[in-house]
Amino acid sequence: MSSQQQLIKSLAAQLKPTSPLMNNNLLTLLWVLGSVLYCLAIIHLLGPIRDSAYSQLLTEPRFMLEMFTGLTAIVLTSVAAFRHTVPGALSGPVKMTARVAVLLWIGLNIYGLFNPAIEPSTEGYRHYCVFETFLYALPPLLIAGLLARRRMALELTPTGFSLGLAAGMIPAWYMQIACMYAPEHMLKFHLLPAIIVAVLGALLLKGIAFFNWKKPGSQYTPKQ
Repeated sequence: MSSQQQLIKSLAAQLKPTSPLMNNNLLTLLWVLGSVLYCLAIIHLLGPIRDSAYSQLLTEPRFMLEMFTGLTAIVLTSVAAFRHTVPGALSGPVKMTARVAVLLWIGLNIYGLFNPAIEPSTEGYRHYCVFETFLYALPPLLIAGLLARRRMALELTPTGFSLGLAAGMIPAWYMQIACMYAPEHMLKFHLLPAIIVAVLGALLLKGIAFFNWKKPGSQYTPKQ
């Protein structure tokens, strides 16, 4: 037997069967649904939402547009993030569409500084909303990181940032209903924590890579 055949045989002997990965679209759907339901449940559990929020959602087209755009941004960012965990699965159009949706949602809130969708008020103000937004995003982010662990994410920073942004935007989005409506308040105390969570997502994926993917016997080295 040649040395090449011996090498192939020894490598084959080390192979272990693994279960197939869940379909990316199904995984994304389950994660988004689970994360949204979790955030809604805990927000309602820990405090009342703004009394007029649902009636405003039905009667104010601009407010409905803001909420719809935010939800769209969450879904598209989640799709892009989980596709980023599989090499070659994320296409340019999907990535660009997700970015445009996020920027559009932010842009609508910035535009609201000059022309708010509804009359700003302190009704429903939650005193610790900035911490709520941040803390509620951490469990979905951790789950997303663990799900990404089984996949072959090569670009850790953008992948982790996308996962963190998706996780952070969920409570930020629903705080538009649960907390007071004021565009400046939304940008500072709801959306800014979501961006911080996105940075934590990048760090989380790097940490997972350090403790799992870079251990002896790893077959690849992810990009930072």
